[in-house]
Amino acid sequence: MREVASLGQLTNPVLIAGFVTHRRAGRIGSRAAAYLVSQWKAELVARTDADEFTDFTVDRPESRYVNDERTLQWPDSLLYHATPEGAKRDFLLCVGFEPNVRWKQFVAELVDFADAAGIKTLVSLRGFAANVPHTRPTPVRLTSSDHELGESFGIQDQGSRYEGPTDILGVIAAMGQERGWQTVDLSILQPSYYPRMRNAAATIAVVTALDRAFGTSTPVDFLEARATQQLAEIEAQAPPGKEFGTMVREFEEAYDAARGRAEFLTPTDESSLPPGQDVVDEIERLLRRQPGNDPGPD
Repeated sequence: MREVASLGQLTNPVLIAGFVTHRRAGRIGSRAAAYLVSQWKAELVARTDADEFTDFTVDRPESRYVNDERTLQWPDSLLYHATPEGAKRDFLLCVGFEPNVRWKQFVAELVDFADAAGIKTLVSLRGFAANVPHTRPTPVRLTSSDHELGESFGIQDQGSRYEGPTDILGVIAAMGQERGWQTVDLSILQPSYYPRMRNAAATIAVVTALDRAFGTSTPVDFLEARATQQLAEIEAQAPPGKEFGTMVREFEEAYDAARGRAEFLTPTDESSLPPGQDVVDEIERLLRRQPGNDPGPD
């Protein structure tokens, strides 16, 4: 990574990382990390060069206007430093796109930089689609390499013996553990039918867990108002007929009966989407047309 500002001496620092990934709910982790950057008044300290790790036919630069001038925003990964009010520790916040190529180099550069800064704790933020209702608090699934650390988040540690393909956060965690890091994975579960728009309730769930673990107090007033608005949008744009309401009630009943059990808080994949997927697809199409909704991966 290319350092752009001096870090100085950090106090028991924590690395919190969220990346945009190409799966349903794949922007939740990066958006939550970006929200912390804004609310904690974090300062940019390092960045990767997108040219080294990006296939621009997959993740393209974005054209934006800043002060009426057209600018390009490249899919770099950015590392910020923050010392939020009330915290007794420093934080490094990593926000970016999962690299398309040279994963070993990317992870080595990030872990080397963080390790040199004194990082011994990593919190990974991910988003997944799951069979959960939008009418209930957003579930968060936690796994941790350290039981006491995991308990500090106020979420039952589900444990994990997963074997198989992993994302960039899994690689970072594995390399960090080789260097003696403690790791915590927070998987935020979004309804499998949720439309492609920002999920304020998901960010609230992440912020609440982090505030509890680290003694911070992050404002969420704007998010709470937005979450209420999004709930109303989903209800207002529901497809006609009884199918959607029936599906949501079934999810509510399953959620209430099995909340907290590991087998319930499990992400879905495309082969295990719920019955009535045509209804799900229809509400996505309706909501995608609403102003301000993101056209890209959710």
